[in-house]
Amino acid sequence: MEIMKAKVTKYLFMLIVVVSIFMVNVGRPLASSDYVNYFGIEMTNDEYDTLLNLGFTDDEIMYMDERTFEENKDLDATLVATTHKYLKITYPMYGASYVTELTEQQFYEQTNGQMVAPLGEVYTQWIHEVTTISQNGSKYRYKNSVSWTSLPTERYYDVIGIGFVSSVAIDSSVYFNYVYMKADGTYTSSTLYYNKKSTSTGGTTTYKLPTTMYSLSANIYFDVVKNTTDTLTQLYFCGDYAHALSSVTSSQAANHAIGSGGIGFDPSVYYYFNQIPCADTYASVNW
Repeated sequence: MEIMKAKVTKYLFMLIVVVSIFMVNVGRPLASSDYVNYFGIEMTNDEYDTLLNLGFTDDEIMYMDERTFEENKDLDATLVATTHKYLKITYPMYGASYVTELTEQQFYEQTNGQMVAPLGEVYTQWIHEVTTISQNGSKYRYKNSVSWTSLPTERYYDVIGIGFVSSVAIDSSVYFNYVYMKADGTYTSSTLYYNKKSTSTGGTTTYKLPTTMYSLSANIYFDVVKNTTDTLTQLYFCGDYAHALSSVTSSQAANHAIGSGGIGFDPSVYYYFNQIPCADTYASVNW
């Protein structure tokens, strides 16, 4: 009997170890093991690090689709600049909404627990924006990621963009993706958009917010090449986002320009959008 108990104990221990290893390797990168994301895409640690160097966040890698993974996993990338912007959008009972920039500590203190609008406010939203510049072989990559910590009540057409000065030019497609959680707790990754712009001073994507969602994040990125014979010692871009406050059509939302100052709407639709300040992103280079 004692021998049987010992064998059972041994097998139970082995089973616990196997299950524990499996759970650790799904959804969490380790230094010496592979990684499997939410959609079942297997990655080596080198591939995971490459994605980080291209500016993808841990959450974006977690919910990355296979096409994005295959297009980026083997690139020669080095992350050279990262900017975090923490924003609070306040909608008072009277008057126009306004945006306040917070420190990281203030942001997480205010978004910890139940996010109830203070007295005198209808509601409050919080946004975390991450912008990056990466060296991608002989090119550089500009990337802008926006995550809603509290979801917008208006679900119309928003615009995400990157604006820059004319010393560089876009040399790839304008890539766009957004991820949201559905009512059943599952996540959907989508590249559906209604308008893309690729101009001499930036790129944007106009997309429709899901009607029913319980989380939302979006990102846009592209590669740039030099557009001058001069040696560049600094790169700059403005990561920008515009949220529609009232019902707008896709064509109205697409009625905008993009440049180093961010997204600029036609006067006929300007007041339909709540634009957050530029996430100014700089990198020292010798290019």
